[in-house]
Amino acid sequence: MRNQIIFAFAVLFAFTFIAKAQTQNVSNNEQPKVVAALAPVYPAVARAVGASGDIIIEVKINSQGKVTSANAISGHPLLRDVSSIASKRWKFENVEDNKSERKTQLTFSYKVARKKEGIGVYFNPPYRIEIISEEVPDSTGLPLKANKAKKQ
Repeated sequence: MRNQIIFAFAVLFAFTFIAKAQTQNVSNNEQPKVVAALAPVYPAVARAVGASGDIIIEVKINSQGKVTSANAISGHPLLRDVSSIASKRWKFENVEDNKSERKTQLTFSYKVARKKEGIGVYFNPPYRIEIISEEVPDSTGLPLKANKAKKQ
């Protein structure tokens, strides 16, 4: 009977140790949680030339949740810098391991809307922000595309 109790405690201890190890592995592999996100301003020059689409920024995050580096890995050149700058202002959840550096990718999606409906900034968790802006008017006050069509 005593051997059975010792065996039961040994099995229970082993399962507790395995469960704890699995929990630690899961938490290390989890995506960092966003605490604060900042959206970039859609540059007027980019809107004027029709620059749009997704900008992918790879960020490195320290244990305090601060972005330590942000590098644009794809997207229109006129939108990369503003996206990188905004990425550096994001804040993520702290981790207990002070030596831990995490990496993830943020997506900034830029679109120009022809109608005023839907214009705005939208956060789509975990790491996507959509920036939908109106077309840039030219000196006549008309959107550039509408003015070009009028001239033709």
